[in-house]
Amino acid sequence: MRVRTQILSCLLAGLTAVDLSASPISGVFSIGGNITVTEDTIDWSNTNFPFTPQQANIGLNVTDSFSSLAGTTVTLAGMNSTIQPVGSDFGPDFFISFNADPTLPSLFTNFIFPGIFPSAGCTATAAAVGQICTPGPPLTPPSGSPFSFINGLCAGM
Repeated sequence: MRVRTQILSCLLAGLTAVDLSASPISGVFSIGGNITVTEDTIDWSNTNFPFTPQQANIGLNVTDSFSSLAGTTVTLAGMNSTIQPVGSDFGPDFFISFNADPTLPSLFTNFIFPGIFPSAGCTATAAAVGQICTPGPPLTPPSGSPFSFINGLCAGM
């Protein structure tokens, strides 16, 4: 009985001791689409009709692990500042998956950096070229905003 138990234990140990390796991913990709921002949420939709919620288009400037994904779509999770506050650790929470290549791992987020400018320029009454700001209270929750705005010059034809 003792030999049988040892053999069974060794057999189970051999089955559970598996060497799993993950391939690292690397490279650059950009996404384009529509973004809807409220006081508490950020949501996405692609620019292809019909505008699919929580999706965006991958641009053409892709490299390395993402090189085959140019022009395809990604699925993005909406963000909510009540559970994913700007400037604080959370999660990790699902953020992006690659629709055209499900073998690529999903990307997760656990921190959202705040905008880099002061909020004063956001409340200025006269817009000016070069004006900078990061929306702050009372425009955003006390945790702040992930957006940094620079007022540029738009010239019409």
